[in-house]
Amino acid sequence: MKKKKKSRGAYRDRSRLVIREGARFPGRCAVCNSEHGVESREFEFGREEKSHYIEIAAAQSIARGVSDLATGSKYTGPVQAEVPLCSWHRNKRLRQTAGGAAVFVLGIAYVVLRYKLYGGSNGGEFAMFDMSMYTFIAIALAFTGLVFALRGASDPTKVWFKPVRYYDRFVWVDGAGRGFLESLPEIEKHQYKLDEVDPNMSADELIRRAGDVDDD
Repeated sequence: MKKKKKSRGAYRDRSRLVIREGARFPGRCAVCNSEHGVESREFEFGREEKSHYIEIAAAQSIARGVSDLATGSKYTGPVQAEVPLCSWHRNKRLRQTAGGAAVFVLGIAYVVLRYKLYGGSNGGEFAMFDMSMYTFIAIALAFTGLVFALRGASDPTKVWFKPVRYYDRFVWVDGAGRGFLESLPEIEKHQYKLDEVDPNMSADELIRRAGDVDDD
């Protein structure tokens, strides 16, 4: 009988999944907890690059510094990990991108068709402040579809998970399923804040905690 791979470096913190870089996960989908058709997908959780404009970059740095103080974060760079997903959830990005593109095309097609039918050479319905509610809705849906399509194409990680906190080589994310989270151990502070270990701690306790953090 084949021995199941033991998970290491994957934890839960209430409703959030905590991932240590290079973590090994149980062989179940992190979203629905299914064991069928599960394959690992490589993720890189990192903050967006700072703006090239000095003023904006400075404002971003200040905002992130305040946020880090409030949440107890310590960002040291992107965290990489291979997270297991079932076949349905692995294809979520494709469905979101295709669905967003379809809504965009349909919205634009409706606006163009309505213009040809009711616009005319004098502007008609499309004159300033004279658009119908249906045209406004079509434009709003087209814009929303475009946003979803571009998000799925340019920022794939957030299709599945949203990073909310970093601490060294650990990242806290939203998006994992409740069943999957309940199968993981609750994270303890000493497992990621190694720089805050009590200097009076016994040697046995230090060895035990090192074993909890390091891979076998």
